[in-house]
Amino acid sequence: MEFWKKTKYENYEVSNTGKVLNTKTGKILEGSIGKSNGYWRVSLSIGDAGSKYTKTIEIHRLVAETFHGVQSPLVVDHIDGNKLNNNESNLQWISQANNLAKAKKRTKKERMFSFDEYESIHVEFLSNKQTITSLTHWVNNEFNMNHSRPNIGKMIRGDTYKIFYNKLNK
Repeated sequence: MEFWKKTKYENYEVSNTGKVLNTKTGKILEGSIGKSNGYWRVSLSIGDAGSKYTKTIEIHRLVAETFHGVQSPLVVDHIDGNKLNNNESNLQWISQANNLAKAKKRTKKERMFSFDEYESIHVEFLSNKQTITSLTHWVNNEFNMNHSRPNIGKMIRGDTYKIFYNKLNK
């Protein structure tokens, strides 16, 4: 069941599933995936008309701070390892050292794609007009893998998987 809590930012609430609501406009904010780190983030308008500014915040931090309180110097960890799963039950505060150790353990070996998988990746890329960054997140979630953005980009351009690429582009 989804429920909402007021954040420390005026006019904003966040749900236990990671949605962010502007209470002034009544609209749920559309987030974006950060290119540098792969986390969902939103931009909040802070302040009055005379001193208004925009603050970009990662949604997992907003959810953790709102539902679990701020616990400095700890960092927010996604329990299941999925950076896009910002459900409050999937977030916990842990030390930076433990977070790095978990990430190292969690790293999955990159395996080769079958032709059917390769084809579905191309269909996803072309039909949904995804960026390489968003496609990389989709691939890693869809196939439970840990491929990098450059590797997915090479695959889409045909620099790797040349046989599959040529077969698709006949």
